[in-house]
Amino acid sequence: SEEIVVDGVNLSSWCKTQRLHRKKKCAGYSVERKKLLDEIGFVWDPFNAKWHAKYKVLVRYHQVEGHVSPEAKSVFEGVKIGSWCVVQQVLVRKKKMSPVRKRLLDKIGFDWRPE
Repeated sequence: SEEIVVDGVNLSSWCKTQRLHRKKKCAGYSVERKKLLDEIGFVWDPFNAKWHAKYKVLVRYHQVEGHVSPEAKSVFEGVKIGSWCVVQQVLVRKKKMSPVRKRLLDKIGFDWRPE
């Protein structure tokens, strides 16, 4: 991941530490600290947030194109939506996708057949 440094503070590392402390319920981690971070929209699960952001792009693709079967090399709104869809198909075949994500994709008529 990319390092982000502001005023000499490595924010990437700091954010990772906040997530880890919350997950492990480390000493010194307070409800107040979590509340302050929540108030500014801190992302506790960046991987999940990234998936949902790409899912939202796919939803807009569906609205514009009328289908959810982009070609593998398709780019939409700057996102390689075609290759993202291929990854989703592979995850389902390998039974590595959460039921929640699969339901979301099913809801918009996702094409599970590989190209």
